[in-house]
Amino acid sequence: MAPGRARRRPQGDGLHSRTLRRGRDDPGADRRCRENLLHGVQLARFRAMNPPKSKFESSALANFERAKSTFVGRGNEYGDTWRDCNFLKMKAVARALGHEIKPEHLRALATAAFSDMKYWRNLGGYRDDDLIDGINYDTSLAEEMRALLASQAELPPHEH
Repeated sequence: MAPGRARRRPQGDGLHSRTLRRGRDDPGADRRCRENLLHGVQLARFRAMNPPKSKFESSALANFERAKSTFVGRGNEYGDTWRDCNFLKMKAVARALGHEIKPEHLRALATAAFSDMKYWRNLGGYRDDDLIDGINYDTSLAEEMRALLASQAELPPHEH
């Protein structure tokens, strides 16, 4: 500011006044100001409808994708061993110990054993693969048990 000149105070709320003054020289300024305000409102609405994911949610979702990739890859590599397996050794051991296990229970027991094994491998130190496989065995076990318990709930009480 030049020496000896008085400072001019802005009129009104500042932003609006400057826009109006600029509008004299720039006819599109007022329209752009309205567009920017509208964009800000739309962005606020979008953020309110789509809040950012929490760190836990982001991490879990990323690992679910990795877990899915793992079991899809192994399914392609090994075939459908969980569908086709007859669990012959498990049946033989159960019979030798005096137990007869229903075929539909074998898969749940085998899945629980694999899940336990993956968990206990952490005693040997951290390995990413053990945790990712553990997710798959745990979720498979949850589904096996859900289906078995649902089918038992449909049976008359004396057949449990």
